[in-house]
Amino acid sequence: MALTRTVKQVCDAAKAFEDTDAGILLQLFNEAHLYITTQCKLVPDTTYVVPLVAGQQEYTLPDGVAKIWDASFFSNANSHVPMKATNVDSLFYDYGPNWQLLTPSSVVAVYYERGGMIGFVPAPAVTTVAGFPNVTLYYSPATNMGLDDVLPTNIPSIYPWVYRMAELAAPGNGGEFQERMQKVAFYNGQFEKHMKWLREYVFGRVARDKPRASSQVPRIRRP
Repeated sequence: MALTRTVKQVCDAAKAFEDTDAGILLQLFNEAHLYITTQCKLVPDTTYVVPLVAGQQEYTLPDGVAKIWDASFFSNANSHVPMKATNVDSLFYDYGPNWQLLTPSSVVAVYYERGGMIGFVPAPAVTTVAGFPNVTLYYSPATNMGLDDVLPTNIPSIYPWVYRMAELAAPGNGGEFQERMQKVAFYNGQFEKHMKWLREYVFGRVARDKPRASSQVPRIRRP
């Protein structure tokens, strides 16, 4: 059963752990929410089509990209190839120090992110004309939420947000340094435990909800 939880309910629960000023709670919530959305796909993907320019390796990402989950190279509307995610460090190992000088290709197979840019290896050898070819990104958007806004209803618990907020608040809430660090460690441990549950619940949802097909096999009566 889907449950409705507001941001205010989450903030009130976090305040019970760390008595934080109301003006700071919403900021802490949005910082926690941004981090959690990079760790777990909570809402349907937003898509962004990257128009390609022959020989250009990197392109500016749109504002508000929290996490790119997938990318595909579309040669036309009916043909696409899933792309592999990587990072700049791995590119040095996979392609050598001159990976940026690789000969452009008619199909790009690898993408990476850095500094608000999305890059493709090899660089495309083609320019987008009339919509194709292109690279389509599938991502979770970064959004600031208000107190009356509602969390996604497909989550099993608000406590990943609550413990992340408490962890962020604890170092500045007074007391002895060692005591504060012990609280931070406790909140972090609880956050990781609840995040594990959240990941398993959300990423396993398709598998759980998939109808089970069963075949009726006639019994053969032994003589």
